[in-house]
Amino acid sequence: MSFSDDGFKSVSTLKTWREVPPSHYILKIESFSSLLRILDKTKVDNHESNEFKASGYTWRLLLYPSGDQERNGSNHISLYLKIMYPPPEMNALLIFFIYDQLKDKYLSIQDVEVRQFNKTNRVWGLSQLVSLDCFRNTSNGFLVNDSCVFGVEVFDIKCDAFEVQGAYLRTLRQQSEIVKIWTVEKLSELKETGHFSEQFSVGGYNWKFHLYPKGAPKAKGKCLSIYLCLQDQDKFPPGWKMHVEFKLSINDQVHENNSDRITKIGNAWFSALDTAWGFPCFIKLADLRRSTSNIFRDAMEIELQIISMSTTIAIISGHLVLRDLGRVSATAITSVVGAATIAITSVVAAATIAITSVAAAATTTVVDPASAAVSIVTAAAIVIATAIAIVAAAAATAHVVTACEKCILEKLTVTMRNVAPAHYTLEIESLPFLKEILSKTGLHSYESPEFQASGYKWRLILYPEGDKQRGGEGHISLYLEIVGIQNLGRPWEIDALLNFFVFDASWAQYKSFQDGRVKRFNAVNKERGFSRLLTLAEFYDTSNGYLSHGDRCKFGVEVFVIKSEGKGERFFTMDNLSKNVYVEKFYELHKGGRYSKEFTIGDYKWKLHLYPKGVPKVNGEFLSIFIHLVDNEKIPIGNKMYVEFKLRMNHQVEKTGGAWFRSFAPAWGFPCFTRLADPKPTNTKLADPKQADGIKFADKRLTMGISDNDDMLFEVLFEAVITSMSMAIDLYPDPPKTKANPTDSDAPPGFP
Repeated sequence: MSFSDDGFKSVSTLKTWREVPPSHYILKIESFSSLLRILDKTKVDNHESNEFKASGYTWRLLLYPSGDQERNGSNHISLYLKIMYPPPEMNALLIFFIYDQLKDKYLSIQDVEVRQFNKTNRVWGLSQLVSLDCFRNTSNGFLVNDSCVFGVEVFDIKCDAFEVQGAYLRTLRQQSEIVKIWTVEKLSELKETGHFSEQFSVGGYNWKFHLYPKGAPKAKGKCLSIYLCLQDQDKFPPGWKMHVEFKLSINDQVHENNSDRITKIGNAWFSALDTAWGFPCFIKLADLRRSTSNIFRDAMEIELQIISMSTTIAIISGHLVLRDLGRVSATAITSVVGAATIAITSVVAAATIAITSVAAAATTTVVDPASAAVSIVTAAAIVIATAIAIVAAAAATAHVVTACEKCILEKLTVTMRNVAPAHYTLEIESLPFLKEILSKTGLHSYESPEFQASGYKWRLILYPEGDKQRGGEGHISLYLEIVGIQNLGRPWEIDALLNFFVFDASWAQYKSFQDGRVKRFNAVNKERGFSRLLTLAEFYDTSNGYLSHGDRCKFGVEVFVIKSEGKGERFFTMDNLSKNVYVEKFYELHKGGRYSKEFTIGDYKWKLHLYPKGVPKVNGEFLSIFIHLVDNEKIPIGNKMYVEFKLRMNHQVEKTGGAWFRSFAPAWGFPCFTRLADPKPTNTKLADPKQADGIKFADKRLTMGISDNDDMLFEVLFEAVITSMSMAIDLYPDPPKTKANPTDSDAPPGFP
């Protein structure tokens, strides 16, 4: 194996306690002393787990129970992760675990650095996971009744530009020049259901005016209503939105100085669902009738001025597409009543002027809002009233800063890294202008477009001046919200690790903010994050590099869902098997070898395989004997079993061995059990019969009579004793492909 030595000299870690088990792999050792004994006998300093898959790759967990002496791990438990089939490059976030059996919690030890696996660096981990003194102290709960549990999580940090999702918030400032004037003639003859203008283009988007001469449904007979309507909404992806600040005016057609001109300013978020925004009561009909300059010769001039437009460019799978600024209203509620979409949205206009969406006026569509049934309007009113009550109740209870949150806020771990956030980045061209937009629309937060990560949909929420209701005054506040929860069923809970980022342009690196704690999302807690990510003084200090090129800044997030995959390994030992002795007498042995009868020890079937003149590599010099696991197919592929055994011949020659039996290595023993003629002793070595090459053994001389046909005429008695069996089996093995569900028969026999 190959290690990257740089990763073991100085490792920064983040330690936290958690109740949620490791999601990717668990190593449960039921006899720690037996593992130490086996490693000592086999002259190996680490236990290598079975293979497992996580984050799209195949891995093994490497445990050094006495410490990795070569990498400064003396007097410590050392734990590493090894990739089996390394790609050219793979960046990963590693979290190791050790279980406290007294607290019933896992100590999570995260390597805060992103580690790169490749063909050269196949192994990364912690040479000093925990000191042996701390580990062996039973009051700490790590080693209880000779048992212990370790674990690992590995998350793929993909930094491929064609995979990372992100958004670039772009502002298109416009001068306040006249963009469009619409002259409405024969005003008195227009239908009450409304009248559309011809289509026109502004800022690369198509628009229309929508005029209700007798008022929209909610202001019918009372006011004249005017809306600005975005066209081609079917071309925008779900969730798309754009902020537009605009002026709508009814011009004075009589006076040269336009003294009777009526103007109202709108700030609105247009989307694929909310395509029409404007003023349901632009002017009261009674006031309009008294005017002699706004309506002249049964005609009216409606003027549009665009002040600014802001939208985002999102990068998804390498393609640039226009994306929304997000649903910015923190109190927005959307309900569906029949065919009508009712939206409650915070809006602000000058003095007593209100700007609302056509949908909020309880109309079914922008094209034909008057066709909405009276029953739908009534139901909409009920929904709106109920929604307002829900919002008020939520506002009263949702922003309590708990003592636990304060503790978390004080323990953020901040590190620098070169690798971009794996899941989402949000780049803002002008933060002051975003703050201006939020102020004009009466909002405090900006919500990103939806994005997918770890199998769910999310939204990044930024409070550029702090979330004051959750203790974030004077800070940058950043949260992650789960969306699309209507498809999750009931009840639902999602555990996740969150990592937030702010880009430091002075170092061209990302500053990572995390606390290592698992965040639980559910119907009550749909937003999780940090109300005190950075102080505003620190953020706006240009020497820190958070604001660059004027007012540009960049944020990011990674979300790793913690969902136990049921993968793990159980290592245990069955001792006191010495009473299981098998005796076999061999007569007239053929030099080609002979099997004994089957015998059972530990619920496994075995055979002895005797070569009276040795295996081919030692033919004629030694007698060879092996113990063969007959039902080796009962050991799942990738699992293994360590067996300690004794083989004794004629009560004279005895050898002790220990070996790992696997499905593909079912026979172990002694190719040179004893020399046939030469009495000189040599060292003893255990071997697989396939590997018996150049091995020299001798204990006692064995002389046998040889017949003319090369058969042995001497009687030989062999005893086989299995003293212990240790096995590493899957905690939750995958069901066989031939069966619909796993059964008890799928587990290896003879083990509890």
